[in-house]
Amino acid sequence: MAVLGAIAVPHPPLIMPEVGNGREKIIEKTIESYRKAMAFVSSLKPDTVIITSPHAKGWRDCFSISSGSHAYGDFSDFRAPQLEIGCDYDEELAQSIADELKKDETRAILY
Repeated sequence: MAVLGAIAVPHPPLIMPEVGNGREKIIEKTIESYRKAMAFVSSLKPDTVIITSPHAKGWRDCFSISSGSHAYGDFSDFRAPQLEIGCDYDEELAQSIADELKKDETRAILY
């Protein structure tokens, strides 16, 4: 397994037209950066994309990895409950990462 690339992007809810209601135009440079980032990721043709988030459940003393088969959320907190998002998890990869961390005596939690 090789790391093919990495990107970091801001994630303002305003970027979604259903949330921005026209105001997303004020962050057009951010939107264009997303387009470039996604073109880059797509060009790599990865088997799996790993997403990290400062909003994910976390602990100070261990590495946390979302487990299960699927994640789902919506934008209800931003007055757009009709806007839903979901993804499938690579359960085998999550377990493999946890196993590798354990070999290095790094605490990991699959939650």
